[in-house]
Amino acid sequence: MENVKQKLIDSIEEQRAIINKAGVTIDEALKIQAQAPSIDDPKKYLAFWSTNEAALNVVNAHRTLTRLEESLELDLAKPTTRYVLTDKALCNPAGFVFEDGVFIKNNVWIETDRLPRSTNLKVFDLQKLRSKDAVYHNGKAA
Repeated sequence: MENVKQKLIDSIEEQRAIINKAGVTIDEALKIQAQAPSIDDPKKYLAFWSTNEAALNVVNAHRTLTRLEESLELDLAKPTTRYVLTDKALCNPAGFVFEDGVFIKNNVWIETDRLPRSTNLKVFDLQKLRSKDAVYHNGKAA
C-alpha cells in the first residue's frame, strides 16, 4: 500500500512547493480571495485573477493540500481481485481518479475472484467497472 500512498506524498510536496514559491501566506491569500468580484462579471473577475494569481493559487494549493493530507490518513485499497463486496459505494480519495483503481475502504470490504451464492452487500465487478460503470447487487445489475 505504500506505493499507493507515495502518489499522495508526491502530490503533497507539489502543493507545498506551490505555496512556498508564492511568497504569500495563506492568511494573506484568503483576505485577497475574499475581495474577489462575482464570477458573473467575467471581465472584472479575470482582471482580479490576473492581478492576484499568486495569492489565488496559494488558496487553491492549500485546499488541495488539506484534502491530500486527509487522504493520506485514510485506509486505502487498490484491489487486484475481480470483485469487491462492500456495504457502501466505491469512493476514490482526493488525489486519485477512478482509473487509478484506488478506493477508500468501507467498514465491510471483501476482495475476491469468486462471488458467493447470495449476499446483502454491494458487489462491484472491477473488470466491468474499468470498461463501463457496472454495479451489481445480489447478482443482478443495478
